[in-house]
Amino acid sequence: MLKRSSILKQFVYNFLFLFIYFTIIVAQPEERPFSIKRDFVFIETNFVPSDSGFTCFISYRAPYNNLIFVKSGDQFTSSLTLYFELKNKNMIVDRKSTTKNVIVDSYNSTLSQTEYLEGVLKLDLGRNDYMLNSSASLSNGDNNIPLDSILLSQKEIIKSGFLKPIIVMKDKSVCSEEFPFRLINFANTIPFIAESVDMLLPVIDTSVTQIGVKIEQEKKIIIEKKISENYKSNLAIKECDNKISFEKAKNGSAIKYFHLPDFNQNLKEGPVIISVTAGKSTPVDFNVRVVWNDKQKSLATPELAIQILRAIESEEVVDSILSADKDQYNIALSEYWNKKFPNKNSVFNKYELEFYRRADQAIEKFTTLAVKNGALSDRGKTYIRYGEPDEIKRDYNNDNMAIEIWYYDRTNKAFLFTDKTGLGNFTLGQ
Repeated sequence: MLKRSSILKQFVYNFLFLFIYFTIIVAQPEERPFSIKRDFVFIETNFVPSDSGFTCFISYRAPYNNLIFVKSGDQFTSSLTLYFELKNKNMIVDRKSTTKNVIVDSYNSTLSQTEYLEGVLKLDLGRNDYMLNSSASLSNGDNNIPLDSILLSQKEIIKSGFLKPIIVMKDKSVCSEEFPFRLINFANTIPFIAESVDMLLPVIDTSVTQIGVKIEQEKKIIIEKKISENYKSNLAIKECDNKISFEKAKNGSAIKYFHLPDFNQNLKEGPVIISVTAGKSTPVDFNVRVVWNDKQKSLATPELAIQILRAIESEEVVDSILSADKDQYNIALSEYWNKKFPNKNSVFNKYELEFYRRADQAIEKFTTLAVKNGALSDRGKTYIRYGEPDEIKRDYNNDNMAIEIWYYDRTNKAFLFTDKTGLGNFTLGQ
């Protein structure tokens, strides 16, 4: 048993460490290298023709970790209000707002950046150019958060009889059996994810029976094919069971939505050109971006991401990758993962995702005054290699050194870490 004076001394050390840590490190996030810009809420616009011009469906998607939750009994509640202002030549044409509530059952869900509050509303547009201004407020906060303005240009809404592509995903659980898709809803971008994504290409002329599609990235043709499969309807976009899906509209003229399935598997992060043609018409180009929306923070700086490979690789391998030109680090990193865990069916590498997901957690858990990058600490490297321990035991020895023992039942492994300084610098096997 430890003496009460030793326990009290260790408590004082721990309190001072936490006070310094939160004062110096947490209070100055701009000095920390592990940060990545994310959208507070994704705003996407999609259009269908109407008698007066177009109906604009505005869908929104907010990650749970951007909301403010309040515990209510065994649940956690939050809500988001969005305000939209439609302007034409500096004149306000329309104003609308919408409020959406969300309830989750666990605290971990409130921290999720892959679960979302979703909703949709619509605006009627004439045949003019508009500016859509928006802002957001949280029910449990006082701040009104301005969002990026969106230009709704007629030249961009419709190009030679084509409306801009709609990025969707197959989903039989949506409320409409006729249109088994849900809207991806990442601000009109293509998500860089492991799952397959589809595209709907709207064509105004319903007499068109086939279109040509070419997708280029980095001056390489990724897809080039003819498409005949289509849905002829006057679609409307709606929210159902916290998913944005489709239904047949009560009003409006039908158009054709040509369907391109599973098109994203060989697309990397970055700009993409989607070219479409109908018959012998001139190709119409749409510029879209492929975006890794829930990209791990440890990938924000490629050089640091490469250094973190020391958790699983030798110094020689890491130094070899770092010997590339700095502007080639992203390419070198991608080549490393694709070589180590090749996947012929997709550019997205799920092993890279899991590695840097663990690296992010290691940075959060094990960064201390003594260790600036928790992913490169002994505990961080072990966490990245083996994941969350099944059990952790903590104690102090007679010299007041902190001790942690990590047990992994599934692999029958145990790791001993000691901290001789009281500053969180745990070393393995001492």
